[in-house]
Amino acid sequence: MFDSRSRYRDQPQREIELADGTRQRHVLPRWIPEPGEATIGAQHRATDSDRLDNLAFRYLGLAEGWWLIADAGLEMHPAKIGSKPGENVGIPLPQAGPVKG
Repeated sequence: MFDSRSRYRDQPQREIELADGTRQRHVLPRWIPEPGEATIGAQHRATDSDRLDNLAFRYLGLAEGWWLIADAGLEMHPAKIGSKPGENVGIPLPQAGPVKG
């Protein structure tokens, strides 16, 4: 159902039967790790033109991996990560530590 790079690839799924007899699949919500659980491999000093997808491509080689950086940070809203020039953004090691999709 999901691409192998998706943060939802390993999420449990449930299927329900609707009143008309059709079946509908749902993905259960994913667990968000506690801040600080990721193994940080690099620090990036933010500029006013940074975007998470560009940082993910630059450091992880995968633009779709922006959520790994978001999960590793203390900020709850992905758009705010690295939004202040000069702020350090932790870049996690890919597939290291308990950061999961």
